[in-house]
Amino acid sequence: WCGACHQAAAYLRGKGVPYVELDIEKDSSAARDMQRKLAKNGLRAGSIPVIDVHGKVMVGFNAQEIDSALGKAT
Repeated sequence: WCGACHQAAAYLRGKGVPYVELDIEKDSSAARDMQRKLAKNGLRAGSIPVIDVHGKVMVGFNAQEIDSALGKAT
């Protein structure tokens, strides 16, 4: 149901970037992991998607931020 989540997934697919999609509503372990990553990075919960590119954690879909993180990860 999350439009930004669908946008992020489509963007990553379009760039040929492999990714793992976790549903925090159905997977309590994924929800706990997301909360831990947010806290570790000083970020607040309350918005999705939460995207982790090799430790760079982002909240929401921002193509430029994803590109920047991907560029630093390679």
